[in-house]
Amino acid sequence: MSQFSSKYDYILAGGGLSGQMMALELQRIASTDARILIIDRDTKAQNDRTWSYWSTDRTLSDQLARKIWSNIYVRKGDFEKTMSIAPYHYATIRGIDFYNFSKEKIKADARFEWIQEEIQSVNAEQGVVKTSAKSYAGELIFKSYFDPKEISIPSENIMVYQQFKGWFVKTEEPIFDDKTVTFMDFTTLEKTHETRFFYVLPFSKTEALVEYTAFAETLLEEAVFDQHLEWYFKEKLPATQFEIEETEFDFIPMTDFPFPDNLSRTGFGRVNKKVVNIGTTAAFVKASTGYCFTRTQEKIRQIGKTLEQRGKVAESDFASPIHYRIFDSAMLDATGRGGVRGDDFFTSLFKKMPIDFLFRFLDEKASLYEIIRTMLSVPNKGKLINSTFRKLLKMSKL
Repeated sequence: MSQFSSKYDYILAGGGLSGQMMALELQRIASTDARILIIDRDTKAQNDRTWSYWSTDRTLSDQLARKIWSNIYVRKGDFEKTMSIAPYHYATIRGIDFYNFSKEKIKADARFEWIQEEIQSVNAEQGVVKTSAKSYAGELIFKSYFDPKEISIPSENIMVYQQFKGWFVKTEEPIFDDKTVTFMDFTTLEKTHETRFFYVLPFSKTEALVEYTAFAETLLEEAVFDQHLEWYFKEKLPATQFEIEETEFDFIPMTDFPFPDNLSRTGFGRVNKKVVNIGTTAAFVKASTGYCFTRTQEKIRQIGKTLEQRGKVAESDFASPIHYRIFDSAMLDATGRGGVRGDDFFTSLFKKMPIDFLFRFLDEKASLYEIIRTMLSVPNKGKLINSTFRKLLKMSKL
């Protein structure tokens, strides 16, 4: 092994959300003499994103959340509803706060080493990560970085970008209800077949993240988001004076593409030889909504549990149930390509479904019967059902 600088028990190829969550899990289960390497091109020393999620578990929220809410608000046309989400809470965590929390724990653990280098490739057969500087060998590699250039999405699969721009603002006047998240406000500047909405996280009566979100098959220019945010403040928020303290502009890939690999006979390619894919390329981002924080946490725990019990990981240990994969794909197809209007679809769920069921449904904890009942309750259900049957037929051929 002289060609490699060192041999590690575990290598984390990527140090973002899933990579650092996996590091914390390995800290719990790895042997006392294990050697664990984290490789990322970035030091994760700046705030690059904000994660929001609903949960009944307050453990991480109480430590890291910038704010926790108990109510959400939804609006479309003449429909508007403020609702309690008990027994859930809604929380937001700044990326930098999570990174600092995780890195502090890792720094104090002699088993870990962090290297800042650009990853060029991961070899699943040999268990080797090649960077711009060296090659590193590992018994097991967790690949968490996502490079869109590596992936070519076939036409039969859906790729929708959840693109968003947010302004962190401070107003002179107390205009925000700091106990309620504006979860989806479909009152937008222009009508489109795409799912577009405003989203407001009020940190106080004068401070908030106000965000414009678009689900689209092609990325939009940043100026489009600024135009809509300016309109929203002028027409929908009674703010005469406000200061933009910070901005965020990013996108989340939402896809039913199974990320195949030539080493995988199943076509899913999430566990190959010495590599376990985690994060975006292992479908940790829920295809139909783009939420990933709690989902990543749960799937990492499943991987850690099976690794601890059996010493190896199989895709079935953390893959979503097949009926949810089919429904997610159908829902993305129907709403992402305009067959079912996204604002009508999501609003109908809030109108008809109890909030505890809705969150269980989105968390993949509802029964198959409940999923079918949900499908039959939404507008243009025929298009959604048709899309579901097409996806079911496709999956049966894998």
